[in-house]
Amino acid sequence: MASPTAVAFPAGPSPRVLWMIEERSGGTATIRIATDVPTLAQLTAFAGVGEDAGFPAQTTTAAATLHVITAPTASKDVAYTVEVRDASAKKATATLESGAVVGTQFWGRGADAPKLTMLANRGADVSWVNLRPAPNETTQAGIVLLARPAGCAPPQAGCVYTPVSISNETAPAGGDTTVERHGLSLTFPDTAHDYMLVLVGRLANGTAAFYMFDVKAGALK
Repeated sequence: MASPTAVAFPAGPSPRVLWMIEERSGGTATIRIATDVPTLAQLTAFAGVGEDAGFPAQTTTAAATLHVITAPTASKDVAYTVEVRDASAKKATATLESGAVVGTQFWGRGADAPKLTMLANRGADVSWVNLRPAPNETTQAGIVLLARPAGCAPPQAGCVYTPVSISNETAPAGGDTTVERHGLSLTFPDTAHDYMLVLVGRLANGTAAFYMFDVKAGALK
């Protein structure tokens, strides 16, 4: 079955990291980084306080709008930071987390960590808490949904995640002067695809924080 229709991202400050995901297969982690204009990228990893992520910094050598970087799969929860640079030497940064939150600058932990609740009819609710970049300053929050045919994996043809929907929150669901509480609902297009559900928190300066849920077709109700 063909993938759901791909979507276009709205214009914004440039350069921008549009989304990041991590795929794990065997002992290899593949990190994909999409940008709005051709960029060079430098990717680093970090673990919990006092822990070594065991991931040397990697830098791409050719300008592109999609960077694919591989590394050995970490034996612990790690997060990634990328800095991208366009042809005019303008820069943007982004982070990616999944599983246990190891960063301390954005996503909540414990009961405030990102949460995905699967519902009937392929529905889902997602909620999270994040720090405000400054007192009373809000982030641009949303989700990016990516899909590929269920059960396939690279190097099979067509086994590449493609963005199929974008949802932006109009305003935080709650919070106070230091944190925001967010909540969004979505419906997965079908049960013939595996999905990457990426939460997005974007600051006014274009810096982005991403949190990823890996949703297999078999998890959809």
